Amino acid sequence: MPVFTEQRCYDRIKMIKASNISFAYNESTRFDFPDIECPPKASCLIIGKSGVGKTTLLHILGGVLKPDQGSVLIGDADLSKLDGTKLDKYRGKNIGIVFQKPHFISSLNILENLLLTQNLAGVRMSKSDILMVLKSLEIEDRAYSKPSKLSQGELQRASVARAVMNQPKLILADEPTSALDDESCEQVLHLLQNTAREMGAALVIVTHDGRLKELIDHQIVLS
Repeated sequence: MPVFTEQRCYDRIKMIKASNISFAYNESTRFDFPDIECPPKASCLIIGKSGVGKTTLLHILGGVLKPDQGSVLIGDADLSKLDGTKLDKYRGKNIGIVFQKPHFISSLNILENLLLTQNLAGVRMSKSDILMVLKSLEIEDRAYSKPSKLSQGELQRASVARAVMNQPKLILADEPTSALDDESCEQVLHLLQNTAREMGAALVIVTHDGRLKELIDHQIVLS
């Protein structure tokens, strides 16, 4: 489980709160989402079938899309009121996203991929810092391996490392278990939950994977 210094683990008393969110791609495709509250160290499951707007909602919570109306509060920050560079910087420092399919540059090893991510986010992080995160996730020995040499489970752990390196206030996971067997599914979920608790972050998982309904109590069903 990741170990984070007291200096970097600043106060995260306030939760993520999304209220009155709606978004329309066009006149025929519109989504009105239920309100969401998730406190630090807690897990929230957003579940629903394909086509109900799960990925759209995740992108709104992550500041990738702006809602047509409503607000997304992460601590004291309202994402709907941030634009351009300010939004990019805030997202890079405070929101970590674990995608369904790990996206890494195939010609770079895992350490180089993570260093590149930090550079693009404008965050300075040493190789030793990244290796410490990889060690905490039990894949330090894969740091100098190309993505093609990692198993699916190792790639998921590398994706978690990328999402949590900046100790975000919010971890968003998009279908993190749908391609995994039952044992790996529980391992990845526990990894995400333990990491969020250790960091004092809120964890929001968006999925259609019904297995997680038995493992997470706080659930929001989209229909």
